Formats: sequence, structure tokens, C-alpha cells
Amino acid sequence: MGHPKRHDEPGAWHHLMNRGIGHRTMFDTDQDARGFLALVARAAHEGLLCPVAFCLLPTHFHLLAWSPEGRIAKAMQHLEGVYGRGFNRLRGRDGGLVRARYRSKLVQSDTYRRALVGYIDQNPVDAKLVVDPRDYPHGSARLYARASGPAWLSRDWLEKFACQYSGLPVFCAEAYDRTFGGSGRATRSQWIRSVLDGGGADDASLDALILATPEHVRGWMDARAMLADGARRTTPVTDAESVTAAIAEASAAEPDWAIRPRGRRRPAWTILAVGLLQDVAGLTLRQIGVRLSMSASVASDLSAEHRRILREDDAYASAAASLVRSAIDRCHGPRR
Repeated sequence: MGHPKRHDEPGAWHHLMNRGIGHRTMFDTDQDARGFLALVARAAHEGLLCPVAFCLLPTHFHLLAWSPEGRIAKAMQHLEGVYGRGFNRLRGRDGGLVRARYRSKLVQSDTYRRALVGYIDQNPVDAKLVVDPRDYPHGSARLYARASGPAWLSRDWLEKFACQYSGLPVFCAEAYDRTFGGSGRATRSQWIRSVLDGGGADDASLDALILATPEHVRGWMDARAMLADGARRTTPVTDAESVTAAIAEASAAEPDWAIRPRGRRRPAWTILAVGLLQDVAGLTLRQIGVRLSMSASVASDLSAEHRRILREDDAYASAAASLVRSAIDRCHGPRR
């Protein structure tokens, strides 16, 4: 079976990642990590890629980069090939070092790009290697804590975006932390993981959705609900915890809210939870069933009810749109 075609056009942004074969380490020493980054720097100097953020963990790496000439594939083949041969030569081993060809995910929206920088920074924290990403020696967070960094690190977009988002006139560590760090970084990282685990794509319309009013969110939900068929995962726009928290907060004011689709009394909050966890957080019916303590078949029935009621019950649809707006704010931060 052939590999899927990569999108490697000039100007495209990519989240590039790979890990060691058989769960072995890729970077045993600081010298290994410095050697890998030296190869990234060489690729940048040759115009093959423009690195923006990175983190090298012992078993894997993450690299956010954009492609100036559409030659990311050449850069990665050279990078992994040269590094792997050098790694083997120093240890007297042979065979492949990485488990497969590198993974590349197209990054199209500023919303996803912002969350991805935080996710990359969060990796050594989640691995309990450091408490603060700025203390990790093989990640870009420590470089952005400084006024300037190595010439091969492409800082322009990140610094400009951080100033716009933070409202600070000059890029500094505070602007970086306000934009990519803070208490919301872990939540946004959960969202990134859900997108990566589901194999979804970065939605190019996400930036507009983040700024949308509940009325506009409702229109987006109508279109999303028409696509959900109970079997296919949709690309999440927020994490499941944010959806659950938004519903818990809203239901506290009216815990007994019920609707009567087809004459049957049904708990509205449960139907909303199923529908939004599927359509907005991208969970499968099986995952929803586990989370809500119900079978996948019951979740499927409630998902179908959700899509039908969205079209027929104005109050229900308005409540759903408000909940999505609240979940998005919880995950991505308030609109700016």
C-alpha cells in the first residue's frame, strides 16, 4: 500500500514528528541532541525549512516549521538519514533508528499554531523532566525566554503573533508566556493530542470560529451536525474536558431540564453531552459511552436525537451554541 501524498507546498506549515524504533531512545546524550539540532540548523541555512519551535525528548521529537520552497520532505530525509547513520556509527550498531517515515501534519490556522507551540513546550513537563519548559535544554521555550536566539530559528511569526495576542508592544518573555503558556497550556495540549490521536486535520476555518458569536457558532454546528453520521470522527475544535466542564456549569442552574422528542421525556443535558462530545470534541461513540457510562449503542441513539433536535428545537440549538462557545473559551482562552 502506498503512502498518502504529503502536502509540501511553498509556504506551508508542518508539525513534524518521529520516534525511535521499538520504543528505544533517539537521544541518549546531550551531544546527540546538539548534533540533531545542528542538522536542523544546516537544513535551515540551506533554505529547506524554517524551524519555529521544537522539543527533543529522549524517545522522540517535535518540530514546527514552515516550508520556504516546498522541500520539507528532502530536509527530513536528509536530517533523519544523516543523524541515524551518525548515531549508529558512534555505537557500533546498524539498522533503522526511527520506527517509520516521519509524520507530518499540515498546520493551517493561527489557533492551532498557537496551541501547538504550547503543546511542544509542554512535552518535557508531561514527561516529568522539568517543571518549567524554559528549564529544558533541548526545547525552543528556553530560547524564546531570551531577547534573541540562534540565526536558524525562525522567530518572526511567533514574536509578531505574541505581541498581537498579549497586547504588549515589544516581544519579551511575558508576551510569550501570555500567549503560549499559562494555565491554559495543558488544556490546549489535551486538544492537540486529541487531534493527533484521531488523525484529524487542522480546520482552516478555526480562527473565525474562535472569534464567532454564539449565533455564528450555531450555524457552524448545523453544518457539523449534518456531517456526523455516528461512525466517523470529526476533527475536534476543543477538548472533551472543556465540553464536560461547560455542560456541568450550565446544568447546575437547571439540573432537571428535559425535552420531549417524539413525546418521550429525555434528559437534555445528557443528549447535549453526547452530541457535543462527538461533534465538537471529536470522540467516538465508544469513547463517549465510556465517559458517560452508557453503551455505544445508546450513545448512537442519543447522537441521532441530538442532530434531529438541533434542527427542530430552537431553545435546544441556542443552548448548544452557547455551550460550544463556552467550551471553546475554556480551551483556547477568551476571544481577543
